[in-house]
Amino acid sequence: MLTEKEKKTCRMLISGYKKKLRKYVSQNTSLSVNDIVTEYEERFYRYMNESDMGKERARFTSYLNIFSGLVAYEILREKGLTEAEGIKAYDSMCAFIRKLSSVLYKGADLLPNGYKIVRQSLLDDLEGEKRMCWDIEILQDDDKGFTYEISRCLYFDTCKEHGYPEFCKVFCTHDWYAFGVLKHHSKFIRKSTIAEDGTVCHDTIEKVK
Repeated sequence: MLTEKEKKTCRMLISGYKKKLRKYVSQNTSLSVNDIVTEYEERFYRYMNESDMGKERARFTSYLNIFSGLVAYEILREKGLTEAEGIKAYDSMCAFIRKLSSVLYKGADLLPNGYKIVRQSLLDDLEGEKRMCWDIEILQDDDKGFTYEISRCLYFDTCKEHGYPEFCKVFCTHDWYAFGVLKHHSKFIRKSTIAEDGTVCHDTIEKVK
C-alpha cells in the first residue's frame, strides 16, 4: 500500500495528467470524459497499491511514471482507440514534463562540466536507489564517453505484463527529449532498445571534445 507521502506525490503528478487526458478525450473522441477520468484515477491507484515497491520503496518513482501513462493508454485502447491514438493521448499528457526535461539538459549542456553532469545523472538512475528496476552492464566509462546496456527493464516488463508492450516506446522517447538536445559537451547515441525489438537497450553519451 502507498504511504501518505507517496499518495501526495501521486496526487501532484496525476492532477495535471487528468486535465490533459480530459482535454484530449473531449477534443478527439466521443467517449464520456468523466467516465474515462474517473476510471483513470481509480485504476492508477489500484495498480500502484498492488505493486511491489521493493527494497526501501525503490520502485516507487518508476511505477509512478509507468502507471500514470500506461493506465490512460490501457483504458483508451479498451475503448477502441488505436495504438497511435493512445500514444498521442499520452504525448499530450506529458508534453510539459518533456519540455522541462529538454530545457534542463540543454542548460546543463552549456556548462563547462556539462558532460560530467549528464553522465552522473544517468549513473544515479542506473546504479542508484532505482538499481533494482533493471539489469545493466556498463561497457565504457572513460574520457571518450559512457556506454551501457540494459538487458531487463521494469518499464518494458510492466507494459508487457499488462498486454501492451508497444507502449514502452513512449518511455524510450522521453530519453530523446532529454538527451537529444545535447551538442556542446555531449552527444546521445542510441543503438537499440528492448521496446523496439532489440535484445538490449544500448545507449552512449559521447563526450564532445
